[in-house]
Amino acid sequence: MSLFSLANLQRRRAPRVNLDSVPAAIRLDDGTRARVKIQTISLTGGLLAVTQAFIEGHSFEIGFQTRSGPVHGIAKMLRPINSGESCLQAFRFVELDNEDTQKLRLAVDSARSQKLDNLRRQLHTAPAL
Repeated sequence: MSLFSLANLQRRRAPRVNLDSVPAAIRLDDGTRARVKIQTISLTGGLLAVTQAFIEGHSFEIGFQTRSGPVHGIAKMLRPINSGESCLQAFRFVELDNEDTQKLRLAVDSARSQKLDNLRRQLHTAPAL
C-alpha cells in the first residue's frame, strides 16, 4: 500500500469544506465503534459531530462515502469543542492511501466548486441597489 505524505500538506492550511452532516463510521483502537457525522472536511482532517467527546490523541479508523467513492483512513482525535447539547471534535488524518487521498481530493474540489458556482449565481441574480 503506497501512502500519501500528509506531512507536506500540514505545513499550510488545507482548503476546508462544510458538509451537510455526512455520516461516517469510526472504530477506535480498543475496538469501540461509533457512528458520527462529518461537519467539515479537508485533505488533512475535519470536524465531527459526536454524541460524546472522545479522548484527545486516540487513534481511530474512519470510513465515509463521497461522490467519488468510499474513503477509509486512520486519524487521531484532537481537542473536542462542547457547544451546549452538541459536541464537535476535530480530527487529523495520519494515514490515507493514494486512492483514498485522490477520492477525498476530488470530493473537496467538487464541493468547493459547487459552493463557488452557487455564490456566483446568487451574486448574479441579486437585485441592484
